[in-house]
Amino acid sequence: MTHTHAEPTVSVIVATYNRAHYLPECLDSLLSQSRPPDEILVIDDGSDDGTHAVAMEYAANVRYFQQPNQGRPTALNLGIENARGSHLVFFDDDDVLLPDALALHLGVLTTTPGAEYSYGPNLVFDERFPGDSIWQQSRHTARRHRQTATPDDLFLSTLEWGEYFLIYLQGMMIPRRIMEQVGRFQTSLLRGQDYDVMLKLARRYTGVSTQAPTFVMREHSGGRGPAAERHREHERQKMWSKYDRKIVRPYWTSLPLSAYLRDWKGVGDSKTLSAREQVDAILGRSRVMFSHGLFEEAVADIESIACRPVLPDDQWMAAVALVQHAANIEKRHYIGAARALARGIGGGAYNRSRRVALMTAAARGFYWGARRFQRAGDSRAALRLLAATGTLLARRGAAALR
Repeated sequence: MTHTHAEPTVSVIVATYNRAHYLPECLDSLLSQSRPPDEILVIDDGSDDGTHAVAMEYAANVRYFQQPNQGRPTALNLGIENARGSHLVFFDDDDVLLPDALALHLGVLTTTPGAEYSYGPNLVFDERFPGDSIWQQSRHTARRHRQTATPDDLFLSTLEWGEYFLIYLQGMMIPRRIMEQVGRFQTSLLRGQDYDVMLKLARRYTGVSTQAPTFVMREHSGGRGPAAERHREHERQKMWSKYDRKIVRPYWTSLPLSAYLRDWKGVGDSKTLSAREQVDAILGRSRVMFSHGLFEEAVADIESIACRPVLPDDQWMAAVALVQHAANIEKRHYIGAARALARGIGGGAYNRSRRVALMTAAARGFYWGARRFQRAGDSRAALRLLAATGTLLARRGAAALR
């Protein structure tokens, strides 16, 4: 007897809130796929701007649901509960899907042995420069995407988001059975709920890249978030960072150290690490925490390395360089968190030369960060970093005299 697998069916879920002016282009892109979706669900999160009327224009091709304004994760969960497809795509109401996107996703999922979900890079259209439409290819810029990521290091690449890897939920296709095992979107995460799910996917399952872009992200200055935390474009990074730290902080204690070794090659979490591997893993974890503004956790890791009586020179130099790089603040919303670095670095129970080296590195990083903000015309941010520089230099002087 031969067994045949049922053909996959695709449900595209679009959560929307007060984006009536963008929604038609989004829905048109879904309906223009070379491999059409089997259904499109529009979840209206309490819009009051005419979204209902727009959805009714597409009533023949769209399943429309309304809920009181509760935020995107609740809307997406409602979509999951009502979707009928074997594969799910969660798409944004202000973006457009490229014509072959669904075909690309299904292609790599069905032809790649062991692939459990798919992801792909994207293009960017910045509408803040008026003139062309989102479909004008000459206006598209490529979003960086680490094409060489393998299943073995995809999780760490995702955890180090911003430096090594950059993908978005709307660039993914997830089988329903996988999504059911991962669980629903956390309703307490009014921002970053997609990043939380992406980390859970990368930790437990094997992803495969489409290689080619699958959607165009629209950069614009319009409002974002639910009514309770509505914010504009210039506040987006600050708001995202608030939830980003909430998502990443638990990984500091919940993950085995081996998970922070990029070349672990899927050996597993139970292998005993050598002393050198332990330090490399702690450096990796500290790098992740610094990159998400979790400076207290990152400093604790650096201090634990500095307390080791035996430490190879190259690893010590890597720790010092990491501190300087982290203190060279580039994002304004991390300046407040950087105070943890200024307060904590150099306070551990280890020798004077290491203490002085770490404080010098942090002070140097703060200084160069201040210079950058000064050149950008942000004198307030520059002064805050210069104040941290002065504090560290004073502490370093006292430490040198002990």
